[in-house]
Amino acid sequence: ILFPNDPLHINGVGLTSNAQGPGDSMFERWTQPTQDQFDRGEIYLATYGKLTYKDFNGKEHWTQFCTLSVSKKYPHPPPIEASHKCIDFDDVDSEK
Repeated sequence: ILFPNDPLHINGVGLTSNAQGPGDSMFERWTQPTQDQFDRGEIYLATYGKLTYKDFNGKEHWTQFCTLSVSKKYPHPPPIEASHKCIDFDDVDSEK
């Protein structure tokens, strides 16, 4: 059961490098050099997720989301293509 503003713990996270979108399979670790690149604004982080759940009546639903994160020190915007891919990924099921 999820209530508004309850924290949601995510157990499975994959980090990809030079990914073209969700589902790419080039997994890496977030290392200190990666953190340094992020802090300098050389790279950005695109987070894709999909959440599936059952409503009160037991009917299954899903929602998928994307968010782009940049360094607070050097907030260079990500490439416009990344923003478009992120927006295109955002979706929710259409059944009520």
